[in-house]
Amino acid sequence: KYPFLESHLQMEKASKMNPGLIQSRKKIKKVPKASKLEMYKEMIKSRKTSLGSNGNVSQKQKKGKKLNKGEEHPIEEESPSNNVIAEDEELQSEELEQHDGSLNVDYNMDVESETNMEEEKNDTTEEKQSGGELNFCKILKPSFELDAIYTGGKIEVGDSEKTLYAICNFTISVYSFEQKKVIHTIKQENEEIANFGVAPDEKTLVYFTKNNLLRHVNISDNSQLRIWKLHSMYASAIKIDKTGVLLAIGTTTGIVQVYDLRKGHITHNFTNNRGPIQSLQFHPNPQKLLLISSSEDLTIKLYDLVASSCLTTFQGFDATISGFALTNKGMSLISSSYDRFIRLFDLKSMKKIAQLPTDEEMHAIETLTFKKRDGNVISLLVVGGDSGVLKTLDLSDSAAAMIEHPYIPSQTIRNIIHLQKEKRLLIVNQDQNLILLKYGLNADGKLTFEIDSQMSAFNDEVIDAKFIKMRNYKHSQLKTDHVVFATNNENIRVLNPLTRELQFLIGHKDIVMSIDTYGPFVVSGSKDNTLRLWYCDPSNKKYLPLGTFEGHTGSVGSVFFAPNKGHRVVSASVDKSIKIWDVQKIINSAIRNESFEHRVISQALRTTIPHDKDINCVRFSPNDKLVASASQDRLIKIFDSETLKPVMILRGHKRGVWDISFSKYEKLLASASGDRTLKIWNLGDGSCTHTFEGHENAVLKVDWLCYGLELVSAGADGIIKLWNVKKMTCVNTFEKHNGKIWSLDAREADGDHPIQIISGGNDSLLCIWDDVTKESELETKKVEGEKIQNQQKLRNLLREKNYLEAGKLAFNLNHSQSFTRVLESVLLIIHQKTEMIFDENDQSMDKNEEETETDRMLRELVAYCIEKDLVRLLLLTRDLNSTSKHSAIAQLILKQIVSTVNLTDTDSFVEKLKNLKKDQKADDLFGILLAYSERHHDRVRKYLKKSHYLDYVLKSCSALTSE
Repeated sequence: KYPFLESHLQMEKASKMNPGLIQSRKKIKKVPKASKLEMYKEMIKSRKTSLGSNGNVSQKQKKGKKLNKGEEHPIEEESPSNNVIAEDEELQSEELEQHDGSLNVDYNMDVESETNMEEEKNDTTEEKQSGGELNFCKILKPSFELDAIYTGGKIEVGDSEKTLYAICNFTISVYSFEQKKVIHTIKQENEEIANFGVAPDEKTLVYFTKNNLLRHVNISDNSQLRIWKLHSMYASAIKIDKTGVLLAIGTTTGIVQVYDLRKGHITHNFTNNRGPIQSLQFHPNPQKLLLISSSEDLTIKLYDLVASSCLTTFQGFDATISGFALTNKGMSLISSSYDRFIRLFDLKSMKKIAQLPTDEEMHAIETLTFKKRDGNVISLLVVGGDSGVLKTLDLSDSAAAMIEHPYIPSQTIRNIIHLQKEKRLLIVNQDQNLILLKYGLNADGKLTFEIDSQMSAFNDEVIDAKFIKMRNYKHSQLKTDHVVFATNNENIRVLNPLTRELQFLIGHKDIVMSIDTYGPFVVSGSKDNTLRLWYCDPSNKKYLPLGTFEGHTGSVGSVFFAPNKGHRVVSASVDKSIKIWDVQKIINSAIRNESFEHRVISQALRTTIPHDKDINCVRFSPNDKLVASASQDRLIKIFDSETLKPVMILRGHKRGVWDISFSKYEKLLASASGDRTLKIWNLGDGSCTHTFEGHENAVLKVDWLCYGLELVSAGADGIIKLWNVKKMTCVNTFEKHNGKIWSLDAREADGDHPIQIISGGNDSLLCIWDDVTKESELETKKVEGEKIQNQQKLRNLLREKNYLEAGKLAFNLNHSQSFTRVLESVLLIIHQKTEMIFDENDQSMDKNEEETETDRMLRELVAYCIEKDLVRLLLLTRDLNSTSKHSAIAQLILKQIVSTVNLTDTDSFVEKLKNLKKDQKADDLFGILLAYSERHHDRVRKYLKKSHYLDYVLKSCSALTSE
């Protein structure tokens, strides 16, 4: 009935009859972790249960009666099975008493294995937390960079209307509207570019540098075509005509010069201006050869290039001329100035025909021409000024009034460029933001504008940046996260990294200092002493202000959402106060699309003043129950979020604490300080568990990565570092920024998206980093595999004495030792053949033919290396030539180089030397080769001279023997 007990009893009986059997069984059988007696008791109990459930039930179970209160259990009769079980228990007790010592030893071993199993269990838990595999982030690579395009000065669109040219940090950036990124940069080493002009074909341009040099260059490769020296003149305006032949420059001394770009000489020189030239423009009809200039002497002059004279001077301006444009097919000229007047001149009669007042200073002016459905052609004037509002005026209607089009951010408009083919206007505002507007006539014949795209040409300092984590947000359909960031500006920018489209959140009146996100909601703190709550849903293109929170008496330096529910916002201000605000009602109504009405809230839920110095950072814990603050007083304070009463004070930093971050997976807090260290704090007892050192300057930002197993930090040294928390080591260091990194935000991997980090600093660079650890490891394994295969192939070729292919492979792999070995083998063959002595009548071997075969192989090898990389071959030859051991090989290579390379073709030879590094010069390289070659030649000549003594002695000996 009980096979498991029956087999066990047979073993026990056999052990009593043969005591040695139990000892052998002990050695074979693994002892369980706990006591055998307890194990067998549990096994018997479980067996009883299973037997009862399988039909071997008690009398009570057979009757199926439920005993009433007061009834006694029926007495069961003894069965053979009960006796067997009892007997088995006694036998096991005896066995345990006899072998107690060995069990204790085995138990200790089991405890150790149990500990190992526990560690494995913890590792498995960590693996589960990280998505099945524990993949640490080791390598970050920039996947997106938002760098400066335009920093002020000259900006111009090419005639193709697909490319933008702009001054950026004393270089020329070439920006593609289609690719939405800088595709080329034109710069001159050790020179600062101040102005430029682009040819109509966009193949060449002319730029002026601050050392008074005017250069004509190719755009594609920056190669120089011609150069002029402007003595004591600064080119304040540059323009190339429609034919690309004439170049006009205006100087700060009031001189206007015209150059012929084909012949390279000056054709006209006008000196009748009494102030610096502001702008130049050729007449749109190139056959008329007219040039127009505006100057700071408050005049506009019209020059006839055929007669080389000034036709007329338009006067009457009371302030600086801000711009002018031609209209009516070049028959009229319209201008704007800072005296708040727009003036219209007729180029036929050379007289002013109209003057229109404006309510603001106009900085930019442009004209548009439309053909209505009825066939009539109308001309419209477009102007922009201090208000940032685009205004239009119908020039065909003398009674028409100025119409406002407030469709762009309300910032001062500095320039308007007309893209006639695309029917778009490029607006350049005061903060170097570029807005492309589509224009057209609606059904009523009225002009309408629509924003096509917006670009941030210059970010200045990136103060804070965060991901709008919408991928995990249940109401979103987006496949990528947008980025919201704040610069030295009152407007917040929302960026789509995939399309590089930009949106603005306009509302603050001063610089925004801090931002945070929760789903589509953004909270910002500004120097205007307020917080603002925004709804940013890129999927629906909704960017709406929801609320303003007033109450701080100083600039708000840090804001943070309650990460669990998002129903609270905590803020810290220069007034040393911390406030908690209730945003639940506003967020709920926005989610349900009930109301997007802007509200003003002036009462905070709770307020405290915990620090003696400025508060740099404030954070909610992941469960919203705690609030932590970091201050310049070197303290970190923990509060209860419901009462804002202090719970704990963390001391240990020697300077102010810049940033703090809660771990989402453990009761830990990370901090970054001005003492150049990172610390991890245990929130259970307030102790510091880890201290990380490595930054060379103050650590400004810190965040957790890889499910709390790693830290990422950024400092004032412009360096980002990855840290392994468990090993307390720096995993990697990344350098991309050129200054302080003020903003850092990380998001964990999910699905197919890797870990991402966003960083921004005072170098105006906004950078998104992707975790490419897996890709890098796969690439490394692939390269290592190919390396092993190539090494094996190289060994096989050497073994087969296929020196030509072996030399090619060694050169491609950059294995200098293997390449030298191949050449040594070839040299040895040559020496062996030259030392062989043949009988004059023996025609079995043709010595010249075999030498030619060896030379051919050497010539092919060197020719192959020259074609691949002449510079590397010369450097290798230089190294070989520096030692007498390998000098013969070096001279052999040099001989083949001289005989293979056509030294008379200078351009081709220089082209082959283009791979030389900046610190390497061709003169130095050839000088070293020549010096060592002369030394080796002298040494060989001395050896040859000494060998003549041996010939003399041998001849003398032969003469004596003959005598």
